Amino acid sequence: MMNLFLTINKKVQTLNPTSFLKLNLDSIPTIILRFTLIAWFISKLLCYRLWLSDRIYPIVPTIEFGFQIPGIVHTIFYIGSLIAILFLYLKPNKWQLYLVLFVIEVASCLLDQTRLQAWEYQYVLMLVIFLTNWKQSDRIISLIVFLLCCTYIYSGICKWNPVFVQTFWQITILQNLLHVPTLIVNNRLVHQFGYALPGIEILGGILIVFDRTKRLGAGLLILMHLFTLLILGPFGINYNNTVWSWNLVMMVYLFLIGFGQQSVPLKSILSRKFLVNLPMLILLFVMPLFGFIEKWPYFFSFSLYSYKAKQLVISFEANSENIHLFEPYFEEKRGYTWANKNSRQVILQNWAMIEINSPPSPEDDYYIKFKEAFFNKFPSEKATFFLYQRGNSAIVLLK
Repeated sequence: MMNLFLTINKKVQTLNPTSFLKLNLDSIPTIILRFTLIAWFISKLLCYRLWLSDRIYPIVPTIEFGFQIPGIVHTIFYIGSLIAILFLYLKPNKWQLYLVLFVIEVASCLLDQTRLQAWEYQYVLMLVIFLTNWKQSDRIISLIVFLLCCTYIYSGICKWNPVFVQTFWQITILQNLLHVPTLIVNNRLVHQFGYALPGIEILGGILIVFDRTKRLGAGLLILMHLFTLLILGPFGINYNNTVWSWNLVMMVYLFLIGFGQQSVPLKSILSRKFLVNLPMLILLFVMPLFGFIEKWPYFFSFSLYSYKAKQLVISFEANSENIHLFEPYFEEKRGYTWANKNSRQVILQNWAMIEINSPPSPEDDYYIKFKEAFFNKFPSEKATFFLYQRGNSAIVLLK
């Protein structure tokens, strides 16, 4: 009877939900990789025009090649990327596939700077983490946790501004989605409550680093991603579906790290022996600081939906030669005080989202390159370029 009791007790312990969630340290990187590849594949399918050259939206080279790259090259890189993702999913133990995918992605992004999306940047960084820490599960997990920590903290800090609170919290959520009365929306306490959203993101990013608090941090951030999907998804404003899979895969990371293992071995990436990870630590922690003074790309600084980015407006004269091509992208509003009353306007963000299902890189360097690429593609077009920023009424001519 005693032996029977001990056997049953052992089985009960085996079926304990807490122990069930604890995964083998070596298996977590492979699970993370495969979910990453699924999300990456879906995003690239949803914004396929971004990766091809057959479109009205100009190709904006990251570096000047001195000649036009044939469209077939863009297509080969795109198809090659999807094939490499599939093969890597099936054969995650082949380091050569990581390298092939990395080279293809870098080459493709060099051909067009618009492809340097925030999610693309993160997935490429994760490839580098796997390559430089080959089969070192503890270091891979530690670096992914560090990546998540930096993403949430910097993203939350960037959102900690009145423009985000007013645009996202008060207008998008309360006014447009929930139809809350204007009197309540404009209430001072309601406005201040909007700062809780980036506050939760920052807090979660800090909590996931420590073993005692990582479950709480992961839980808060998972709820945040669910909330984000509810807002951006088909039941909300139905916007930017390329990041839906990114939000889902971030939830998978958080679940695996917060509930699927005992501890986060961060010490493994701080040892002098592993200086190979120093460039990654600088990219994740140091370089985003330069984003606050606009000396580092917006997307690389984890400034996600902060509403602080500059926007580009293209004003077309009524007698422009190719004006019919841009008809689907013109703003309904007319009669801007800073433009010719007979002109038509295109906001680049809206044009990009409609045609290539991805936002442009919102910084001066990109806009200057875009203007040059635009006139290379449409040399006789009569258009003027302006910059503006939410929260700032000034409209600046882009020269």
